Amino acid sequence: MIQKDLRCIKTDDLIIITNYKCMFSSLSKLKREKVFNNDLLKYKVIFVYRDPTIRLISCFLHWGIRSPLKKKKDQQGNIGGWLLKEFKNNSMFDYQKYNNILEKELTEQNLIELFKQFLYILPEIYTKNKHLQPQSKILQDYGIDVSIYVDSDNNEDVNKLEVILNKRLRVCNKSDLKQKQLLKDFLNNDNEYLRIVKEIYEDDIELISSINSI
Repeated sequence: MIQKDLRCIKTDDLIIITNYKCMFSSLSKLKREKVFNNDLLKYKVIFVYRDPTIRLISCFLHWGIRSPLKKKKDQQGNIGGWLLKEFKNNSMFDYQKYNNILEKELTEQNLIELFKQFLYILPEIYTKNKHLQPQSKILQDYGIDVSIYVDSDNNEDVNKLEVILNKRLRVCNKSDLKQKQLLKDFLNNDNEYLRIVKEIYEDDIELISSINSI
């Protein structure tokens, strides 16, 4: 039900729809009310989105690298986070190899190797957690018509959103820019792994293409 979905935020006379790793932590700090289905017809809807490749890299660096290294529990009590649990529960994934590399010095080569292991298993796990599901799915699930699109990595878009909300949004869970660029460059130069991402997030890529053509 939409009223139980934390990614749907009603604040004043606006509804904001987002996804995990798309300013979710920043937006969740807003004073908010529950969203009900009939609200979608009464209020202007803002959809906050992100390039699917950048979102995926950000998710990996957060839940595949930083969280496991800190060995902290997530909200469900998983030590190291939910992604490690998915790794451990999948017979196709070599968790021991992943953990051994993770515990070593995090060189560029090691980071890419861990990312490759993640991408290899991605088709098996992306439907199991909303952090990995396509962003467009939430629009399809609730039949949402969007009034305003906001690219969370576009400063101009974010500034416009802050003006609409009359509130400064704080950046949360920011990834290391050098690591993010390294993995982005790796994908752009490896057609095999890039194909995995494009096939899974085909709907997101088409959605963003249509947004940019407006």
